[in-house]
Amino acid sequence: MNSLIEQLKSLRSRVRLEPARAEKVRQNLVHFIEAEEAVRVRETERHTIQRSISTRFTRFRFTTTVSAMLVLAVLGASTSFAAQRSLPGELLYPVKVGVNEQIVGLLQFSSQTKAHYEVELVDERLKEAVSLSVQGKLDATTTREIEARLETNISKTERSIDSLRTRGDTQTAADVASDFESVLRVGSAVLGEAGKREDRAGSLKGRVDAVLHRASGVRTEIETEVTSPSGTSTEDGARSRNVESSAKRRIRDAEEAVQSVRTYVDANKDQVGEQAASDAKLRLDEVEKKLDRAKQEESDKSFGDAFNSGNEAVRAAQEVHGLTKARADWRLDVQIGNKTEDEKKQQENEKQRQENGERDAEENDNHNQE
Repeated sequence: MNSLIEQLKSLRSRVRLEPARAEKVRQNLVHFIEAEEAVRVRETERHTIQRSISTRFTRFRFTTTVSAMLVLAVLGASTSFAAQRSLPGELLYPVKVGVNEQIVGLLQFSSQTKAHYEVELVDERLKEAVSLSVQGKLDATTTREIEARLETNISKTERSIDSLRTRGDTQTAADVASDFESVLRVGSAVLGEAGKREDRAGSLKGRVDAVLHRASGVRTEIETEVTSPSGTSTEDGARSRNVESSAKRRIRDAEEAVQSVRTYVDANKDQVGEQAASDAKLRLDEVEKKLDRAKQEESDKSFGDAFNSGNEAVRAAQEVHGLTKARADWRLDVQIGNKTEDEKKQQENEKQRQENGERDAEENDNHNQE
């Protein structure tokens, strides 16, 4: 604990603004606080809904609360709160990335929470890029800063997933890899739409797509490991119980995610648009089918398959939420009704199974006739 306190003091001592910049920050904070007070209750309610959507947020609520308290203790409530919403190029952004995020990072004590937090930072960098693009502020300087920080967060996430996988914590690695892929997929789609207005967002999308391709492949490999036998019967027995527990948890996560996204869509129908809201609900109906499949696999005691199907359902629900939120927050015309790569692949697999079944039935008929 003493070491942690010393690190917090060190972080605070490194954040120093010149008098003129400090006065500018103070003036901005006064205006910010006055404007913020009127909408704080509404914002709190909205963020409560958003945070319940992804299991990345709800799973570590206690740690996040303690982290927030320490941030406030180090910086003071007004500075910390205002900095959290700042963007690259703005006065308080160094406080956001150099203090707020560092303190919260220090409070992630387990490999699991550290990995999920790195995914959160990747998500935040992508949102910053889109916000700057929409505001017409994604210039050469801010683009370079976002690219550098994004690359750092991506590398840390990939190393965390690899570490979890190497240690044999396959289910956690699959959780994190799935969330990581979801964040990248939404970021790619939103940056693609923003890129229609200005080139730098489109260029950044290309970088994200390369990482997305890699992340999708890693996630698929890990999910294959989830369903593979370990070796000895003793190892397999222990592993089976672990996978069973993980499958049940992931199915619950999926149920909560679907319900939360439906609530969000209903609450933001006016901002999202009637057609987009309808598309989102149709996509969620498809997610419900994935969830039904996961439950059937659980009932059949195919726990590895149930875990992977639950993961797929969570990922799809997160993507619907991310795309819907982009329309509400940035008024970007991102398409919600289009199938994801996962859904296309699943549809192709089902079609292939149907064709194989018809071919087998035809061969049996021919054999019987002979």
